Amino acid sequence: MMTNLKNVEWQMFRKKSRFIKWVLLCQLIVVIYYVFQITNIMMPMKGSDVIGYTGSMLIPTTIVADIVFMGILSWKSESINNSQTWRLIPMSNTKFYLANILSNILSCIVIFAIQLAVYGILIFIQDMRGGFFATLHWRIKDFFGLLASGDAFMNFIYMVLFLFLIVLFISTFVSFINFSSRAVTDFISPKNNQWVRWLIIIILVGIGSYMFVNASDITMRLTKNLITGRNANLLTGLIDLELLVGTILFGGLDLWLINNYAESKIVNR
Repeated sequence: MMTNLKNVEWQMFRKKSRFIKWVLLCQLIVVIYYVFQITNIMMPMKGSDVIGYTGSMLIPTTIVADIVFMGILSWKSESINNSQTWRLIPMSNTKFYLANILSNILSCIVIFAIQLAVYGILIFIQDMRGGFFATLHWRIKDFFGLLASGDAFMNFIYMVLFLFLIVLFISTFVSFINFSSRAVTDFISPKNNQWVRWLIIIILVGIGSYMFVNASDITMRLTKNLITGRNANLLTGLIDLELLVGTILFGGLDLWLINNYAESKIVNR
């Protein structure tokens, strides 16, 4: 009997989500440290100023925290892909791979939603001068004003789509590196396969980075004269298209490799 994809995805998510609290805790420690450093230099400070500095520190630390978390996710995903224990689940290789990718997306949604909620609360508290309900009404009005503005709304949609696609692209590309390097080393003497695998990984990462940077550069040059006013969305849309094409390409190769060459190892994780 085949196992439900949603159940497997949820189990994978539970495994990966354990790292969310640790990444957020590290981010919190860094933010508190820098805020204390600023308050020591610029004493005395109002409470609203402290909240403002905390909010401003959340943005750069969120970027770093999300990059670190994506690295951890990639490591856990490939541990699962290589695990014979996980692969004992009665499920096709294709569904297993999709469950792993979807659990990455769910993990990223959760950590990003928490970071966004904390930032929103800090901004709300900082602006709460006319009372709770007045500030709430003002923020709701701003939100619906954003929805009514075509340009601002499309920028928001493109940003969300970009975040979604970048997670998919990184997940599929890292899996491709893992599967392809293992497929090649299976045909090599066990004595040499470890260093050959690392060499393949380094080459593939270099090629992938080069292709992505060049594709982005070409897109920038092609659209340079068009990026004015509303057409600014065009650049973001084309970058999203690049990520989508890359995701489909590497995702297709991953499915082919996992169904034909990828062999799980005994890894109890």
